Amino acid sequence: PIGGVKTITYGGSPVIVLRTAESVRAFSMICTHLGCLVQWQEGQKEFYCPCHDGRFDQFGEVIAGPPPVPLEEMPVSLDGDRVIVGEAV
Repeated sequence: PIGGVKTITYGGSPVIVLRTAESVRAFSMICTHLGCLVQWQEGQKEFYCPCHDGRFDQFGEVIAGPPPVPLEEMPVSLDGDRVIVGEAV
């Protein structure tokens, strides 16, 4: 549903899939600063890294703290009711 999130494992790493009114997007949950795990904060609609107070917006862009680059975004495609994360084979 719109506003829904689901955490999955992709390529051995945790990934979060977000459903917005406009799209479905997937982001690595590995902070780009030192590799800590980020947390999705539903109320703020942002990712938070508690290790060094890093923050990313709902599009994975850095909004605060020391992370040098955005979160890695994974390719997503839709096949009917299915959400496919990663490259289709």
